[in-house]
Amino acid sequence: MTKPINYKIQPSYYQNNQIDLIEMWSQLFTHEEFYAIMKSHAMKYLVRFNNKNGVEDLNKADEYINRLKAYYQKWNGGD
Repeated sequence: MTKPINYKIQPSYYQNNQIDLIEMWSQLFTHEEFYAIMKSHAMKYLVRFNNKNGVEDLNKADEYINRLKAYYQKWNGGD
């Protein structure tokens, strides 16, 4: 069975005390540190997709990129 296009990276083990792990990172780290974390995770999935999980990894990379974009826009006045 294929996953829907809007697959989200939010399994229960990525959450702590009802807060999403990525949201926690955005609160714990500086913006620059957060950007680096998110870019690193997106790159990991982009580099390995062809040899590991195919479209699933591309969806995960897309999720990290989209969430990075949302935080960047939030912190930079919508740019």
